[in-house]
Amino acid sequence: MSKVAIICLLTACAIVIIYMNAINKRLICQNSKDKLNMQKMYINNIILSDWLEIKNKQCSFDEWFLHFGIKHIAIYGYGVIGKALYNELKDGMVEIVCIADKNAKHIVADVKCVTPNDIPEVDAIVVTAVWAYDEIEMDLLKKYKTKIMSVEEVLYGLGVIK
Repeated sequence: MSKVAIICLLTACAIVIIYMNAINKRLICQNSKDKLNMQKMYINNIILSDWLEIKNKQCSFDEWFLHFGIKHIAIYGYGVIGKALYNELKDGMVEIVCIADKNAKHIVADVKCVTPNDIPEVDAIVVTAVWAYDEIEMDLLKKYKTKIMSVEEVLYGLGVIK
């Protein structure tokens, strides 16, 4: 086979690969909702990976909250990260007063589940939907006078108090 034929064949293969990748990307991310879900999964994986690393260092979420005088919290969001936070704290010294979620009526948990508009008085609201934190924080600040924090603030602050 001549050099020209090989170059033409390789060029054709490259074009097919680029075209197939474009098709795959369109199939995977058909709309903005799919893209958002992929971003959420990516962010959750990073947080859970860091969470596991911190757990291996035996840092305590209870200690972090108590160090800052936080004894009663509301968990905002009951997805993967919200459930992980709930399980981390449910038998500890920090009381989970409620879980706040837009889908509160569909949540089954051992604590009260409320909509974001019905959060009772707590020391802090911990937002677990980190991909939408800024928007959620702005909304909560209009309604509540309590401390509002991202679960990332807690997670990445754990090593500070040791």
